[in-house]
Amino acid sequence: QYYRQSLTPSLLEKAYMNLDAGYVTFGLFEINKVQQRDFGLDNENVPVETTNIAMILTSKEYGVSYYDAKSAVTELMSRLGICISFVPVDNDSPITSPYEKLRSANIVLSADQSINIGICGEIRGAIKRAMKIDDSIAGFELDFNKILQAIPENSVEYTDLSRYPSPKPDMTFQVPSQQNYQHSQQLLELNLSMTGLRYAIEPISIYQGNDNSIKNISFRLNLTAVDRTLTGDEVA
Repeated sequence: QYYRQSLTPSLLEKAYMNLDAGYVTFGLFEINKVQQRDFGLDNENVPVETTNIAMILTSKEYGVSYYDAKSAVTELMSRLGICISFVPVDNDSPITSPYEKLRSANIVLSADQSINIGICGEIRGAIKRAMKIDDSIAGFELDFNKILQAIPENSVEYTDLSRYPSPKPDMTFQVPSQQNYQHSQQLLELNLSMTGLRYAIEPISIYQGNDNSIKNISFRLNLTAVDRTLTGDEVA
């Protein structure tokens, strides 16, 4: 009998089928059972079953990267009221094996970094070649049960959708080369939180030219007001 130790491989198979069918930019996800010996054995002496959630993102139009996967995980956890941190991948398991360690990160709870809830990052080149996938693919796989346990009570609230359009301006910041992406996003979120607008932040690129002391970090914003159409001055 075969056990699924990770959801990511089957998603990669479906990604190949969709790319071969001509789809250009898409994401696929699955919530399902996985089993690993690392989880222990049950009373029938078979690996304990748990539930995972996994997603992959790919595009023929632009290079999907670690930052796309990180952005998706961050948005998901934010909506659930869960604070997470990203730390280097220092373990080998069926969950982490599809991912390129140097371009991936383990996801831990900020309140207790001993609780590892999953991984996000870019899929290894060797695996893509074996599956005849030429395009870049990034994704994540998370322990669904740990996510449910981490959701604070009364943290998820319903809010009405806005009837007004949501402009999506691109913003580029010139920062010192030692300033990382996460710190830059935190500063941007701090400023946006004071506007009273609903917002989402998507990373676009990090560029460093000949001057090693500075670099450019670009974001795409999604801005929404619940009571009005935003003016050009407000967006700028």
